[in-house]
Amino acid sequence: MNNTAPQNTAADRTAVVVGASIAGLSAARVLAGHYQSVIVVERDELPDSNAPRNGVPQSAHSHVLVAAGLREFERLLPGFQADLVSAGGTAIDVGSELHMSRYGRTWPKVPTGVEFMAVSRPMLELVLRERVAKLPEVQICDGTGVTALTGTAAAVTGVVLATGERIAADLVVDCTGRAGRSDRWLTELGAAVPGQIDIKIGLGYATRLFRRSTGDLPGWKAVIALPTPPDQYMVGVAFPIEDDRWLVGLVGWHIDDLPADDASFTAAVRALPNPAIAQLLDRVEPVTGPVTARLRSNHRRLFEKLGRVPAGYVALGDAICSFNPFYGHGMTVAVQEAVALGTALAQHGNAGADMARDYYQAAAAVIAGPWQIAVDGDFAYAETSGPRPRGVGLRNSFANRLMLASQVLPGLKKTFFSVLQLVEPPEALMKPAVVAQVLRHGRNPAGGGPMASFMRRNASRRWLKAAGLASAPVDRYLGRVSHGRITSTGMSGLPSLMLTSVGRHTGLPRCQPLLYTMDGDGYVIVASNWGRPDHPGWSANLIATPSAFIEVRGHRIPVRAELAQGRERDRLWQLVTPGWPAYETFAATSGRTLRVFRLTPAPTH
Repeated sequence: MNNTAPQNTAADRTAVVVGASIAGLSAARVLAGHYQSVIVVERDELPDSNAPRNGVPQSAHSHVLVAAGLREFERLLPGFQADLVSAGGTAIDVGSELHMSRYGRTWPKVPTGVEFMAVSRPMLELVLRERVAKLPEVQICDGTGVTALTGTAAAVTGVVLATGERIAADLVVDCTGRAGRSDRWLTELGAAVPGQIDIKIGLGYATRLFRRSTGDLPGWKAVIALPTPPDQYMVGVAFPIEDDRWLVGLVGWHIDDLPADDASFTAAVRALPNPAIAQLLDRVEPVTGPVTARLRSNHRRLFEKLGRVPAGYVALGDAICSFNPFYGHGMTVAVQEAVALGTALAQHGNAGADMARDYYQAAAAVIAGPWQIAVDGDFAYAETSGPRPRGVGLRNSFANRLMLASQVLPGLKKTFFSVLQLVEPPEALMKPAVVAQVLRHGRNPAGGGPMASFMRRNASRRWLKAAGLASAPVDRYLGRVSHGRITSTGMSGLPSLMLTSVGRHTGLPRCQPLLYTMDGDGYVIVASNWGRPDHPGWSANLIATPSAFIEVRGHRIPVRAELAQGRERDRLWQLVTPGWPAYETFAATSGRTLRVFRLTPAPTH
């Protein structure tokens, strides 16, 4: 980039952007359509490669450009997505190419046409910087710090550089980030500073790079393993980035000890609620050791509530609002704010105070949805502190049921993921038909409610065991004719399926209602036989003929059964026993090793 001091162009038709971040570069691109000269001043020495820089401490960690941001950049800079792909980025369909899991199960593959971009933050910034630097109106000056604003409380007229030079400007755009100097700068001019909101989330990152080859992640391009609050705190991600590498990251709320060495990083990955990333690590070689970072809080400056704002000055990006980056909305919000600034300039024709006020109102509207998503999600943990939004408990309860329902309804998954990608507004999830689907289908796969809890507590008691054995013929009949919708365990709120296997002696279909636990996209079942000494017949059928089908809430799913053994059985045993503790008792009283099967959905042709 250009290290020479910028020319002191006349204020009329000149804009200065402080900071060459994603926000600053987005602002420069938009301002190039309104000003003869746009000077971007950056205190860091900007690299000519995809290397992290000091001014972006989180740059080594996971970043995604969600679909709305990708589309906005493509509109502003045609061919931008192709540029990212040429640089090693990967476009990923959020519905069919992202392995995303929560509550012990994986969302099914549903092509959506909604793509996000997986690429490292330094590479994204490099590609964007190279595109913006080619604009004839734009001059990027690195290694140059800004120390103050010039002007009065009524109007900002330019900036003062660390060298003492001054640049006159019709508009100054502050893109100095969440630790920006805007409050001090405005105070020095006698201007009002905005009120602030701080939500303490205690976020911690740990990230490591691995070599990437074809076939590392069969059937998928990326992985996100979500925790279930309030007991699970860590998210795991695996994204393909440039230079044929995997970026594997751990992001946790209120984490005291970050996994900063190889052993603790691997242990934390293996402790994730879904094994997909641990299985990936078994196939790949590390390139780097773990690097860590922390983010104390979500932080927002309420510029839109100021009664008086100076002409010739606006803040943008993290200088207005910095929220939990796990949700992946920060870069997209920044470019949307830049577009809102361009709209306000076009409407007013100048950088007056009225323009600034209208811009801040528009920016607040851009921020509102992503801010609520982040803050509501963060308040799922009791340790989160700060101003608690009204209704957060109700919204989180609905969000949990929404996610559960979207795991079984393909159309709802598309809508839900489109909202997360900021392609559709949150109101799309509040339509009466959507709410009805959520209430009907948003049941916890582990089973919930007082009856389910009662069954779990008493499953090993003799009277319940006797009742279960006595009701087995009726249960099989009801499960068969209702296609798995009606079973005694299912009516109690426990996750229940109807298994149809092939009789090993007769070759005829044999039906059996069973409890299940999700493992990714697979179903785990246990041949407990209520603790009796002999293995149930259906388990021998599966060993003889692994192809079978199950019916879950009326959905017929062909599966292939695999008898788990060794370490895999140990893993699945740890997965199933919390949901049905009686398995431990049945294993002790039966005198045998209970068979554990994983049923993997078979492809349909």
